[in-house]
Amino acid sequence: MIVASNVLVFKSSASLGLGDELLDSLENALPRKCKLEIYDTMRDLVRRLRQPRDGLDIAVLFVASKDELIQIHLIRDLFAGMRLILILPDQRSETLSAGLVFRPRFMTYVDQNLSEVASVVRKMLAPPRPARTMSGKPGKR
Repeated sequence: MIVASNVLVFKSSASLGLGDELLDSLENALPRKCKLEIYDTMRDLVRRLRQPRDGLDIAVLFVASKDELIQIHLIRDLFAGMRLILILPDQRSETLSAGLVFRPRFMTYVDQNLSEVASVVRKMLAPPRPARTMSGKPGKR
């Protein structure tokens, strides 16, 4: 069972075809009751994040350049309480450090397999499994 939710996706025009590849992967992996909210400008992204969330608790941020990472860093408070997935432009240590500030649930890079992102989002949408006791039987909550 998948919990109904909206997933915000930011991909600028700088992401070129890779952003489209990510969207295809997400659309194919997610159940119909989950809606993708896609934003391709920083202005539209900020406008949406200032509105009530209404089931929006996962954000996938495809950061195609260092400049975009700086811009997203400036609005990081708008992501408070959201579960984030970051796709960073490169694997340099300063880029990694800047990405870790967001405390993402998953982080990858533009040159990696983007289909992994869809798998992670799908798992994030699944309801939590019951806790197990030492005997392996479901515990009480």
